[in-house]
Amino acid sequence: MMKVREFRRHDNWIGYNLIVDGVEVGFAGVIEFEDCAYLERIDIYDDHMNKGYGTKFIHWLANRYDGIYAAPDNEGSQRLFERLGEDDSHGDM
Repeated sequence: MMKVREFRRHDNWIGYNLIVDGVEVGFAGVIEFEDCAYLERIDIYDDHMNKGYGTKFIHWLANRYDGIYAAPDNEGSQRLFERLGEDDSHGDM
């Protein structure tokens, strides 16, 4: 079972943990604005990569914020967002 837990909030920055079967498998940092949200960072821990967790986490965040903006800054995240497409703002967790 997957669940998302808010672990930190500072001004308009919110940190989320992704937990699968009671084990933390990754985290994301989101900056909330009045009319949008920006996915600042998403990390899935090495032992849990390539299992679809990053995709499901992004879908959850996109649903939570009715869409998100992201600017992938490394090869792994660039590949992930290329697979998701430019406008994949909704999905199921």
